[in-house]
Amino acid sequence: MSKTKSEFRHRSRQVNDFLRNLTDPMFVAAKDGVILWANESCRRVFSLPAAASPASFLAYVHPDNQAQVRYDLATLCSGDLVLTRETRLRSGDAWLNFALDIYPAVDYCYCLAHDLTRQKTFEEEKLQLLSVAEASLDAIYALDTDGHIRSWNRAAVSIFGYTEEEAIGRNVEILALPGQKEEIGAVIQLIRQGASYGYETVRQRKNREPVSLFITMAPIRDSQGVLLGASVVARDITALQKQKLEMTRLDRLNTFAELASVISHEVRNPMTTIGGFLQMLQKKTRDKKQLEYFSIMAEELKRVNAILSEFITIGRTKEVKREKQSLKSIIISMAPLLEADAAYQSKIIKFNLKDTREAFVNADEIRQLVLNLTRNGLEAMDPNGILEIKTASKDNKVILSVKDSGHGITEENLEKLGTAFFSTKESGTGLGLYVCYEITQRNNASLNVLTGADGTTFMVTFPAAV
Repeated sequence: MSKTKSEFRHRSRQVNDFLRNLTDPMFVAAKDGVILWANESCRRVFSLPAAASPASFLAYVHPDNQAQVRYDLATLCSGDLVLTRETRLRSGDAWLNFALDIYPAVDYCYCLAHDLTRQKTFEEEKLQLLSVAEASLDAIYALDTDGHIRSWNRAAVSIFGYTEEEAIGRNVEILALPGQKEEIGAVIQLIRQGASYGYETVRQRKNREPVSLFITMAPIRDSQGVLLGASVVARDITALQKQKLEMTRLDRLNTFAELASVISHEVRNPMTTIGGFLQMLQKKTRDKKQLEYFSIMAEELKRVNAILSEFITIGRTKEVKREKQSLKSIIISMAPLLEADAAYQSKIIKFNLKDTREAFVNADEIRQLVLNLTRNGLEAMDPNGILEIKTASKDNKVILSVKDSGHGITEENLEKLGTAFFSTKESGTGLGLYVCYEITQRNNASLNVLTGADGTTFMVTFPAAV
């Protein structure tokens, strides 16, 4: 035997051994589907009968796919076209998805079957996870080890304001507030360490508004365990934070209300006595200096009494009569008083009062609201500062805004606004703005604050009367 023939037979045996031991099922089928040869994997997966017993491959094809596979075998065995067909084949008692590669030869075909079950399961699980992520009310996104955004769900668009196209590929720093560079750096280090982590923080939306979040991170790894980045779930807790602050405020109010009743009884009675004696002394003296002192003392007593009057209303439910009123008319009636107050402090008030729909309000309380907000704004400005009082309408709402040109409110103080007895003024009682919040609640309105280096705007929104 020649060396060439020997090598050929040796290589043929190697190829035959390779095909026989191939992990994917492989067989040779005639035009009519009869299996002429099958490897060990094919016999095991499809439970073929003994090699001496001929079997038809079509018997293992799902009835819905038989016509197509019969046509493929009859056609391809006579041609030179290579085809891959996805079909269902019977393995034991189950119908499984396979990719069937058909290679033509003379009067028969070579067929190789790839089990798609695991791939199908993976794809279905992936689709389920994507559906869950898209349906979630929490922002879900993925970051690589450098902090770049790799995925972005629908809730992330809603919470942060960036579309998927705007977010993916950019660094997570776009969500950071000024001054949070170190925090973002620490987060990226945790990602690189493959750490799981949960924390509460504040980020900013696309429009620069802050949003309170509770963030949880978990590492993402590939099938080999290589770290790819982290998945992030960010829950918007802004409303929850406001609710907590409101609960804290109400708890304090309960304490203040109890204290107020004691002060009302224990302090006002002796004040009445002091006031009576002051009136007697004023009538008896002719000394101008003493009369001046008595006058000052009487004014201070009036001031203390006014403070106590505000103080004892804390925490009490107060029924007020509300009627259809024009905010513009109420403010116009107050204009001379407000302008005089501003002129006394060498400041300016501008009125931008547009005609709006009426609102159900208590006129006296709205006057107190405007007066308190105006005086706070004037006191926040330097001489020659300009304060604007404005009315407007939007989406069945009537809006009153008071904007000063002061230096803005710090983030620390912004959180405390509306808290009874909190004041940044040396002689302030901390009750004026608290009363404003109480008035807005009683008149079914909301009070929001916008502040920055160019000043602060208090915006009160009322439902328009029907």
